[in-house]
Amino acid sequence: MPRQGTGGNIAAAILSLIVPGFGQLVQGRVVAAMAFLLAYAGSFAAMFYSFFKHQDFTLSIKFAPLCCIVCLVSVIDAAKFTPQAPRRAGGGRGRNQRYRRR
Repeated sequence: MPRQGTGGNIAAAILSLIVPGFGQLVQGRVVAAMAFLLAYAGSFAAMFYSFFKHQDFTLSIKFAPLCCIVCLVSVIDAAKFTPQAPRRAGGGRGRNQRYRRR
């Protein structure tokens, strides 16, 4: 897994800039990727629906900042991701040392 500030996070941020959620998918965070992708697709669909259904450009332009905000948050999230070390069962102590007093 890439650490914060490494080339892997930069590549993930660039992928998230192209399509929000792809950078998170590269990092192995499927739930975050689906959340960003659905948020972006929903705001993009609302923008197009308001333009084609109501023929109102001023209504559809109100959804454009939402698309940009979702995209920028996705890029920042991919760039600042730091993987956590896996936890060991038992708190990291051995079986015989669990209740021993020192």
